[in-house]
Amino acid sequence: MPLFPKLSFFRLDDPSQIYATKVERVAGAYIAKGYPGYPLPLSSETIAALGSLFDSGPDTIPHHLPLQGLLSYNWPAFFLDLYRCLEQLYSAPKLAVLKNQVTHAGSLSDLALLLENILAWRPREEDSLALLLEKIPMEAREGLISAICEGEQTPEATAAKCATHIYRLRNSHVHFRPAMKASAIAPAQWDRIVRAMVRAVSEVYTEYGEAFLEVPAK
Repeated sequence: MPLFPKLSFFRLDDPSQIYATKVERVAGAYIAKGYPGYPLPLSSETIAALGSLFDSGPDTIPHHLPLQGLLSYNWPAFFLDLYRCLEQLYSAPKLAVLKNQVTHAGSLSDLALLLENILAWRPREEDSLALLLEKIPMEAREGLISAICEGEQTPEATAAKCATHIYRLRNSHVHFRPAMKASAIAPAQWDRIVRAMVRAVSEVYTEYGEAFLEVPAK
């Protein structure tokens, strides 16, 4: 019986609410706020940050990625899911400038697809990450750099430094070359990293998500 807890049922009175169509978002909000346990030892602060992300974060966030991370049994996988949220917006800063020079009726993400398919243009990852992080508050960058560099001399929380350390951490868990061997990170530090990444995702999507993913109204 402990393996099969009682079911809970919820009724949505207003079908116009976003939760009526965003099943990953409502699932994430419910699991973050009411689940009895998590695969990873998440702190109460990180759980609260995730709850806010699902409940009141920008609608353009790809909620299936943080939901997948929330249900993960692996800290690097959780980090990489949040990294992929940022990666989706890598071309947004440059295309936001380009849109003032060209005529394009669709969304910026559609324009990014055209440029990649026709010109084989893709933004450089670390540089693009730095451009995104320039738009988030200094406090959020300080949280990122201090979490990733815990126990080391913490560099200044510039967008470029944050991007370098995030990208290095990403590479160490994606590329299995000896020079990029991943170092051991304690669960408490991973928890801080994940919480800082959740903040970054929310801030970046607040700045770029709608402009990048939504088709402008005619």
